[in-house]
Amino acid sequence: ELALAYAQAGELDRALEFAPPLEQSAEVEDRAAGERIRGRVALLRHEPASALEHFERAAQLDRDDGGEALLARIQLCAQLGRDGDVLASARSVREQAGIRPRIARSIEVYAAMSWLRSGEIGRARELLEGQLADARAAQDVLREAPLCMNLGTLERRAGNLERALEYFEQADARATAARSATLCAQVRGSFAALSRDLGELRRAEELALSAIALRQRLGDHAGAQVTRGVLALTLAERGHVGRAAIEAELAAKSLAQSGRRQDAALLEASAGECRARLGVPLRSEAAGEWERSKEGDPRSLLCLARAQAYLGDLDAARLLARRAGALAQSLGLELVRVQARDWLASAEEPRRAPAEGEDSDQPLTRLDLELQRLLTSEPFDVARASKLADELDRRGRDDRLARLCIAMAARASAIDVQRQAAARARVALARCALGAREGTELALSANLLSVPDPWPEDHVLARAAANEEPENEMDVLRLLEINHRLLDQPNLSSLLGEIVDCALSVSGAERGFLVLENDGELEFDTALDSRRGDIPAPEVEISRSILSEALAKMRPLRISNAADDPSHAEAASVIALELRSVLCAPFRIDKQARGVIYVDHRLKSGAFGDRAERMLGLLADQAALAIVQVRRMEEIRRLNRRLNQRMAETESELRTSQRALAAAGLPLASAGLVGSSSVMREVHRQIELAGKTKLSVLLQGPSGSGKELAARAVHAQSARREDPFVTENCAALPPALIESEFFGSVRGAFTGAERDRAGLFERA
Repeated sequence: ELALAYAQAGELDRALEFAPPLEQSAEVEDRAAGERIRGRVALLRHEPASALEHFERAAQLDRDDGGEALLARIQLCAQLGRDGDVLASARSVREQAGIRPRIARSIEVYAAMSWLRSGEIGRARELLEGQLADARAAQDVLREAPLCMNLGTLERRAGNLERALEYFEQADARATAARSATLCAQVRGSFAALSRDLGELRRAEELALSAIALRQRLGDHAGAQVTRGVLALTLAERGHVGRAAIEAELAAKSLAQSGRRQDAALLEASAGECRARLGVPLRSEAAGEWERSKEGDPRSLLCLARAQAYLGDLDAARLLARRAGALAQSLGLELVRVQARDWLASAEEPRRAPAEGEDSDQPLTRLDLELQRLLTSEPFDVARASKLADELDRRGRDDRLARLCIAMAARASAIDVQRQAAARARVALARCALGAREGTELALSANLLSVPDPWPEDHVLARAAANEEPENEMDVLRLLEINHRLLDQPNLSSLLGEIVDCALSVSGAERGFLVLENDGELEFDTALDSRRGDIPAPEVEISRSILSEALAKMRPLRISNAADDPSHAEAASVIALELRSVLCAPFRIDKQARGVIYVDHRLKSGAFGDRAERMLGLLADQAALAIVQVRRMEEIRRLNRRLNQRMAETESELRTSQRALAAAGLPLASAGLVGSSSVMREVHRQIELAGKTKLSVLLQGPSGSGKELAARAVHAQSARREDPFVTENCAALPPALIESEFFGSVRGAFTGAERDRAGLFERA
């Protein structure tokens, strides 16, 4: 009974420890029971061949096995895809006596899933819904969870993804409520595949990782590799090609060894596609692999078609894509057929915009079509692109996000939009390149789409907009150096001076000013002349009209010749100061405060180019962050001074009180315990003695007598007074919560456990 209980709880190694021995000298019934337990553990580890051997030996020892051997045989047939044998064995159950109800129900479920794979969806749904109704009536969550999972799989196969999502959410909740690690692993692995179909790739990755961890903890290494395949395909969809290739190859090797060659072929093809996106040629065995896979899975052919295109062999790619489309049509796989058709159309005409009526029910395909429309449209719609970028980011489609942001950096007219898009593209590309070999980033950035890139010139323009040309690498290093200089400033005054000094350095300006605006009032804080040093009266050396325009627009403002500029030529300050070139970079500090870095050159027209404007804009962004940090540090130092003063006053008062108590012969108060009677003085004396020891202390007394106060007082008198002191009213704890309260719990251990939680002992 203990062995069976451990097996049901997922503690498979413990189950084997308690299983009856198999020695020939043991009782026949014990040996049969031991074989059945080992068979059940093998089933839970997804090792049906081993399970079948154990159950058949058990049947030879004890003919009355209740159908365990038959169930193992059916599970093995199901794993190998022999649905005809599954259905034939299930029909024979009606003719056999002695089949246990639990075994009969399990066999019926396997029959339902075989009907599903055979295309008999209605028949499979009827069987599963009937069993689910029985399980709910009996309030049997251990039966309910896998049935909800199987119905979710059925609805997913039928294309009812939203209904499938409802079933999987129910299955996950029931498996968690049942506290069954085995069920949780099974449900989350299938739930990950559904989330991938729904385009929720972030959630799919989280579920797959959780399922893999659970299966490995249970010793179910075969099941872990199946789920690893789902993870690999999810990572490939996200564009994380380095990690996807590694995971796919690991899973493919394991699946091939277990006889699942078609699944292994798909994963190997996916790994080849991922490596091709990094510029890595296909392995020599890939040609033979697609020859094997073309007869069974058009998805493998389509992966290899895209791989050949990434590597520059478009003729081979078109041939593979046509074969994939034809095979998908013959198998009734409409989604794969459409993908092959669209890929071929894009290969022939990369800049053909998909028509609005070509939208798909598949979320990822719909997003790809929307992205293609944006990339091939003129003029480029920045607002629409920004909205699509947010959705791609939410779903975890990092390769498509990077490609869209590259287009925004190349085609947006606003410089701040260009900079933000370029930064966002770099972050997304870094995620995609994680786990990839060094030196493959350039190939990856050119292969961010599953179709030939319709606008490859975006990459060149985006690098220019993001200031990523090789000749500007020194500017990046310079900005990093400036950032360190700003962060090293001890106070606001020195920081503002450093900002203006850096502004002169990066722009080559003659003069530089820093103007702060607080609640609408301008403060001309710091001004420097590159040749003469400080400018004594900056407020009369600056054009207020240009300054006001920069603050109104809140973006960099560059004027090549102020005297000829129709917007500013008549301004008194421009005329009086004989201004030529002016460059302003505004920045926001908080809701009430803004600032402007203002540089000019009175002798030279067109003194500031694109590079100076970009560099000053980046400096302004850094200045805003540095000003916020220095202001916070100054506020912290002010509060520390007040706190130190208050602590000194309190310590003085405390020493005075202690001297007064000592003069009166009274004990010192202990952590809230007050009183000067003889009884209380004895209590204080005992607390002082107990606090000095390292022994455990037991305090006894009726309810409300102050045991917790006394315990705190002992702690306050001890050498551990700086360490945590944790209390708990044990009488108020429900029995079901005592274990998790004392020893802690991990996320998902039971319903409501949304995160890891340390227990009382660990916290103390």
